[in-house]
Amino acid sequence: MNVHRYRTLESKKRGRMYSGATVALSVLLSMSMADSAFAATSEQSVHVAARTDVATYASLRFLMGNSSKLTVVYLIAEPTRAAMHPIWIGLLANHDFTQVANQVVLTASGIQLLNHRLRTGETYRMRVYGIADGRLVGMASWQRIVTYTVPRVQTPPQKTQVYTGLQSGDGQAVPDLPLPNAATSDQQDFARADSSFYLFADTQDPLATSASSGAPLTALQPGQSLTLVAFNHRRDVVNRQTTWIVNSPYATIVRSTGTLVDQGDEKQVASATFVAKRPGIYTIQAVDQGRYSVPLVITVGLQELKSIPFAQPTASMGVLPLPSGLPSTAPVQAGAITYTPYPAQGMWIPVAGQAQGLTGSITVLLLTSGNEWSYRLPVAADGSFSGFVESPFTGAVSVVLVPHFLQTLTATQGTIPSADLNAQYSVTTSGTAPALTAEALLSSATMDNNLHPPYLRVADALIENSPSLTAAIEAINNYASELIVYNNAELQPGKYVWQDALTTYHTQSGVCENYAQLAASMLRLVGIPTQTVGGYANSTWTKPNPSDTNPSDAHEWIQSWNGSQWVIADPTWASGDQPVNNQITNEFFTQTTSFTQTHVATPDSTGTDFSAWTLPLRIANETTRR
Repeated sequence: MNVHRYRTLESKKRGRMYSGATVALSVLLSMSMADSAFAATSEQSVHVAARTDVATYASLRFLMGNSSKLTVVYLIAEPTRAAMHPIWIGLLANHDFTQVANQVVLTASGIQLLNHRLRTGETYRMRVYGIADGRLVGMASWQRIVTYTVPRVQTPPQKTQVYTGLQSGDGQAVPDLPLPNAATSDQQDFARADSSFYLFADTQDPLATSASSGAPLTALQPGQSLTLVAFNHRRDVVNRQTTWIVNSPYATIVRSTGTLVDQGDEKQVASATFVAKRPGIYTIQAVDQGRYSVPLVITVGLQELKSIPFAQPTASMGVLPLPSGLPSTAPVQAGAITYTPYPAQGMWIPVAGQAQGLTGSITVLLLTSGNEWSYRLPVAADGSFSGFVESPFTGAVSVVLVPHFLQTLTATQGTIPSADLNAQYSVTTSGTAPALTAEALLSSATMDNNLHPPYLRVADALIENSPSLTAAIEAINNYASELIVYNNAELQPGKYVWQDALTTYHTQSGVCENYAQLAASMLRLVGIPTQTVGGYANSTWTKPNPSDTNPSDAHEWIQSWNGSQWVIADPTWASGDQPVNNQITNEFFTQTTSFTQTHVATPDSTGTDFSAWTLPLRIANETTRR
C-alpha cells in the first residue's frame, strides 16, 4: 500500500505528503467574560438557537456529544472561603453539575477548556449560565447561586470499575481512570461514519520541500502539530466546506488555507492542523456537506499516559500452572527431550518434561485433523518445563513438543525436520470447545502472552485512556502500525523470518504477519478478542478478487470483537511503507469501501497463522491455526 501524496491545486509538481498541526474547536466559541453580554433568565439552561452559524453549530454538537438537545451550561465555581470573583468558567453539556461526581470540565478564559478536579469535601458555589444566539446568558444580577459540596467517598485506591459504556471485548471491567484530556464518548462518531470518507495524519508538512521525514507518530507530544487531510477517492472534498471536530476540549483543529489535490486520483482534499495540549487519546472527524469521515484516533504523549495494571485472566490465555493430583504416568525419552504423557483433563492438557541444552522456551503443538494450535512454555535454567494448556479441539489431539520452533522455521524456510517431531503423544479431550471470542484470546507461539510481554503496559495505557472500546482497538492497531517499519528484505527468496510478537516489538521490523500479530497480541492482553485474517490484498483492485493466488498479494490483517461486532483493521496498510512512520490513515479501519474493494480473506484462514509451514513425515496439509 503506497502512501498518499498531495500538491496544491495550482501546481502540477509532485509534492511531499502533507503533515500537520492541530487546532481546537473551542476557538469557534471564543468569548470572554469581559465582552459578553448578560441577560436575565429564570432557567438554568437555554437552548441554542437554530440560526447559529455553521461553525458554532458544529462545535456545539461536538461539545454536546451530538445530542439532539443542544443545551450548553457555563458554570462559575468558587470555594466558599474564596473571594467573590469568578475563578473558573466551566462547560457542561446536558448535565446538572451534581451528576459529574467530583469532576467538572472547567475553563480559565472561556476560549480554552481545561479539566480541573474538585477537591473531596470542599464546598463550591456555582453560578449557572447558558449560551444563546452567540451570547452568554446568565442568572439575573448574578444572584442565583447553587452550593455544592463534593461528597467524601471511601474508595480503595486500586478499585476497578467499568467506564461508562466501556468494557473489554470479553466483558471484563476496565480500570476506571479520569481521561487526562477529558475526552467524550466517540461511539456516535463511528456509527455515523461514511465508509468512503477517510482521514490521514502526518507530522510532516505535505508541501515541504525537505527530503527528510517527519517525526515518528509514536513520539507525538502535546504542543506538536499534526497535519490532517480528509479525502474521498470518489469525489472532491472541498476545503472551505469542510469542518473538523475532536472529542476533547484540550485540542484545537485549524482549517488550512488553499486547496490540496491528491496526486493519485486528482481529487481535492481538505486539510487542517491539529494540536493537543494534553496527553491523551483523541478522536478526530471531518464533516463535508453532511457526510462524516471515518474517525481517526491519535495518541499524544503516550509515555505520560497513566494506567492501572490490567490484563485478561491467565486462564483466558490458555496456559495455567501444572495442577497437582495428576495420575501417575511414566516419563518418555525422545532425543534431548524427556516428557510425561499425561492424559487430558477435560479440555485441558498437562504438559511437563525436561529438555537438555534448551534455554528460553519450548513450543507445544496441538494437532488434530486439518487444524493446529501452538503454545510456548518457558524453560527453566535446569531445562524443566511445565504447563496446563487449553485445547481448542475436542476428541483425539496429538501433542508435539518442538525445540527452537521459530528459529528452525526461519533456518529451513518453513520446514520442521522429522527429528524435531519425535517428542509427541496422543490425548483425548472432552467437553465443549471454546467459543469463538474465547478462542480469540488464547496465546500462541507467535503471540505468547502467557510469557508476560513488556508491551502489556502500552496496551493497558491505550485501552484505559480511550473514550470507547472501538477507539481503543484503533489506538492499539495504530500503535503497532506506527512502531513497525516494513522489512522489504524479507520479500527476497530465502530471507523470510519467523518471529513472535515480542521480537517484532523489540526490533520494530517485520512484514504484514508481524504487524497483525503484534496488534492482535496487544489487544488480547487487555481482553479484546482478536483474530488474524489471512488472504490477498491489492491496492489496484476496484473489487475483491477471490481467485487471486499471486504470492506478492498474500497478506494478513486482523479483526477484533468490540462487544457487539468484529472490527476489521489492517495495521500494515495504516502506515504504508515508510522509513520513518510519520503518517497514519484510517482508510483501512472498519469495513470501509477501500478495505472491501482491496482485501479478500482466504477460506479457513481467519484465526490462523498465515505464515505457512510444513511438518514433513507427520502432518500433511496442515492449516496453522492460532
